[in-house]
Amino acid sequence: MSDHHSLESIIELMKSFGVSGTEAKAYLALLRENPATGYEIAAGGNVPRSAIYSCLKKLESNGLIIGLPGKPSRYVPKSPDQVVRQFEARSQRDLRLLKEALLNHAAHEVEAPTWTLKKETTIDAEIERLMDEAETSLIVSLWSEDAEKFRNAIERATARGVTVVLFSFTPLGEFPCTVMSYGIETAELETHWPRRILLLTDNQRLLTGTRGSGDDESATYSEEPALTQMALANMVLDMTLYGERHGVDTSALVAQLTPPLAPIDEWVEKKKQEG
Repeated sequence: MSDHHSLESIIELMKSFGVSGTEAKAYLALLRENPATGYEIAAGGNVPRSAIYSCLKKLESNGLIIGLPGKPSRYVPKSPDQVVRQFEARSQRDLRLLKEALLNHAAHEVEAPTWTLKKETTIDAEIERLMDEAETSLIVSLWSEDAEKFRNAIERATARGVTVVLFSFTPLGEFPCTVMSYGIETAELETHWPRRILLLTDNQRLLTGTRGSGDDESATYSEEPALTQMALANMVLDMTLYGERHGVDTSALVAQLTPPLAPIDEWVEKKKQEG
């Protein structure tokens, strides 16, 4: 990725937190070289000189930069860690206020256990949210590309003590969790199947969809017990077949991930003895 694209992506991310493109350019210029005057910041950030002082005033009022005493005026940036913490605090506050407002506005409690998600960026954000909110278990069937895309979220879940299982027909790298991989090359699989992801957290929240179609990509999210239990059963079947084909005992893992099963075998034997 080129420096130009890196800079543009940072600016786009900052804009999503209410920072204008001009303000983002000024902050980034100051981050690269500081302390600096308005003239130096305008030159370093490719910001029009006519706009630089109003831009700096806005950045200062929003707590992203600090003006130093003296003439000419010079500025230093808040550190990236400080800025991100500010964004996090504001986002949490805004989300809290929005939740309260929506709940107060609703005539009654709305339940939507199943819905459709559109666009790759929206689906990726939902996948990462589900991984980050998993409390006890996270079972994911995915291809290698998605395993790497969500590596950090998977590692965070493992670090929290969540039981994480990754299943894939494609090769997977090293992960600090249980990995079941058939190691079949992606090019071979693509001739038969589309790239898919199926994710189940805490046996309660399910997301499944076909990957790799960009803005046309779609996925289904559900908390419907019938669907989540069906997904769990399919994943357990995949794990069991994997164990049989590779000589791996998966019974303990399956027992850990699934609710207690009815003792059918014991009941049948008991019935035989009684009969």
